[in-house]
Amino acid sequence: MTRDTDTENDAGLERLFDAARDDAPDAGLVARVLVDAEAAQPAQSATVHRPVVRRRGWLAGVVETLGGWGAVGGVTAAGIMGLSIGLYAPETVVDWVGGEALGVQFVSDDFTPDMADLWLEGDDV
Repeated sequence: MTRDTDTENDAGLERLFDAARDDAPDAGLVARVLVDAEAAQPAQSATVHRPVVRRRGWLAGVVETLGGWGAVGGVTAAGIMGLSIGLYAPETVVDWVGGEALGVQFVSDDFTPDMADLWLEGDDV
C-alpha cells in the first residue's frame, strides 16, 4: 500500500464515522425502549438493601496465599509423606545413600526415640 491509498482509506472512514454521528435514533423509539426497560425492572421497595460484607478469616487468607485448596492438599500430602519417610524409614534412607551420608553413619535410634522410653520416662505409667 502506498501513502496515498492510506489517506484515501482514512478519508472514507471519516465520512462513515461522520454519517454515523449525525444519524440519531428516533425519539419515539428511545421512549419505547425506556418504558420497556422500566417495566422489566423489579419494583423498588421502601427499604434500602445494603450488600452484606463478609469478613474473611485468617484461614481463608492462608489458603488463598498458598493457591487454593488444591495447593493446600498437595502441600499437606508432601508434608505427610516427608514425615513418614523421615520418621519411620531412616534405615531405608541410609541404605539408599550407601550407609553413609556426608561422611556420617546413621542409625535409626539417632532419629526416632523408642515410644516405650517416652511413656515410661520417670515411671509415669
